[in-house]
Amino acid sequence: MDEIRRAAVLPGGGVMTSMHAGAMAYLTMCEQLDFEVIYGTSGGAMNGAFLSGAQVGLYGIQDRCYELMRVWRSIEREGDVLERYWGGDADIVLWGRDSLYSVKPLRKLLEREITPLHRELYVGLVDIESGETFVISPNPDALLDYVVASCSMPYYMPPVNVNGRWLMDGGIVDIAPAMAAVKHEGIDEVWVICPSLKDPVHQNMDDDWLGRRRNGFTILGRCLGLTYAEVLRSDVARAATEAERRGIRFRVIWPTECPFDSALDIDAEKIAEYIRHGWRSAREACR
Repeated sequence: MDEIRRAAVLPGGGVMTSMHAGAMAYLTMCEQLDFEVIYGTSGGAMNGAFLSGAQVGLYGIQDRCYELMRVWRSIEREGDVLERYWGGDADIVLWGRDSLYSVKPLRKLLEREITPLHRELYVGLVDIESGETFVISPNPDALLDYVVASCSMPYYMPPVNVNGRWLMDGGIVDIAPAMAAVKHEGIDEVWVICPSLKDPVHQNMDDDWLGRRRNGFTILGRCLGLTYAEVLRSDVARAATEAERRGIRFRVIWPTECPFDSALDIDAEKIAEYIRHGWRSAREACR
């Protein structure tokens, strides 16, 4: 029987967090690792909420990992999780709308798939009024609200009011709540499954023949991606240092390739491939 008290950390990254499904499946099914505690931010919070519904014991989480892969493979297009407002950017500029998308489809998906929790779950959030970034174990009555709030990327998705606080994606400041996992009482081992590449790759900024590639939104997206990568590396590095100081085993899984152009590049074939790549990345990390 596995007596190690183990935590999984699932950082944010939008559709790239589909990698978590494959990596967790490999760790639980092939390495026979159980996880009593799960920390997640943004898309990682969604995956964490789903996995935390696993019955106690290794077989329970193995089954939920299989189901998590099924859920991700059911997402074939943007409309399966997000509903774009017809006015787009103009709605925000002219009418003061708070986001490009409605998250009604995402909430429906979570209502259908998330079950009562049987493991400890902690999600990363930011209070956009006070500026406080925090990790919380959600009250079961407000579980969906906290998870949707953690998934809500600024500009693209709206903030969520939970008990009088306007909350959004904790990844704005803390993409990987690995430090909180390391400091969790009684934890012996922490696994961080990073859904994006460790180092940035070259991205062409030349215009295409219609002039559609290099524009303000493209450049903004690229800059946000670079910031995301740096924050993620910093989060992981600081947590690794603290884990070493505390004598906690700290393992990190990084992908070696990524098919997505952005965190919202929702494509069924790319999702299926990234689930498989998550499996391969976890296998490499265990060698």
